[in-house]
This record gives sequence, C-alpha cells and structure tokens, in this order.
Amino acid sequence: TAITNTGTAVILQANTDITPAAKSNITSNTPGGAAGAITMQAGRSVLLNSSITADNGALTLVANETLANGVDTAHRDPGVAVITQALGTTLNAGSGGISITLADGAGRTGTKAQSGAINLEAMSTSGNLSVQNNGPIAGADTFLSGNVDAGSMSVGAGTLTFSAANSNLGSLTAASGSTVDFTGGTT
Repeated sequence: TAITNTGTAVILQANTDITPAAKSNITSNTPGGAAGAITMQAGRSVLLNSSITADNGALTLVANETLANGVDTAHRDPGVAVITQALGTTLNAGSGGISITLADGAGRTGTKAQSGAINLEAMSTSGNLSVQNNGPIAGADTFLSGNVDAGSMSVGAGTLTFSAANSNLGSLTAASGSTVDFTGGTT
C-alpha cells in the first residue's frame, strides 16, 4: 500500500491464482483520501483471505482473465476459476467503485478456461458496485452473504443470491435474463 498511498495505481497479475494471505489486510490510507486504484487480474482464481480498504480508490478484481489481457495459457493451471471472499472480510472502496468480474477465459479451452461461482462477503462503496459472472459454465452463480452498502449496483446475467442481514443499495440494475433473489435480511 505504500504505492497506492501516493495515489499511484497498482496492478497485480498472475497466470493462475492471486491469494492474499489470511489476516494480511490491504489498507490504503492517504491524507486526502485519494488512494491509487488496486487491480487484481488472475488467470484462474482470486481468493481473498483478507480485507481490502482502497481509501476512495477503485478496486477491480478479475478471475479467469483472458489470453488477450496477458494470461499465458501454458502457465495457467487447469481447474475451475472462482472469486471467493473469506468469511469476516470486507471490501471497502470508500467513494471508489468496486468491479468484480469472473471473465470467460477467452483464448483458452478445456480445463484451462473453466469457471465457477463468485462468493462474496461484506462490501462497501458509495460509488458503483459491479458484479459480473461471465464464465462459460452454465449455472455458475453469484452469492452475496455479507452486508452490502453501495451507491448503485449492477449485475450480469445469471442468478445473484443475497443472503446478507442487510443490503443498502441506492439502485440495482440487472442484465436481461438475470435473476436476483433476496433470501435473507432487509434491502
């Protein structure tokens, strides 16, 4: 975070997984509240074992990233791509947007392009929260089980299941053909 604290963006890229260590929170903290953006692009999975605070900087997470965006197929391990946020962790971008995408893995085939679900916990932004599961495997859904606080939220095709105790959304936009299921708490 020493870099993002100067307002400079940081991009982490991996051919397979990005897995921050448990309880090693990533916290940007700038005097003016204008941290640099944090982007994580993984060829397979993003496994969030710690909280991320972006101090008004954008937070972008991409799993199953495409060949065109730099994933070297020869070094991408086979297996289902997922985005998973550990229980008890929070993604907080302040006024910055949060974008979470499970991409289609374009440019790869077979076990090096498989995708699964997005499982998220608590998230907070006064900006836009975008969650897109674009993976090629049918039935790969998105699950939100932590409290969600967002100025607005957009979701891609598929099923989005909220099971959080509380969700505070200024607006919710769902792609044509998608299903949004509020199974618990209040919205």
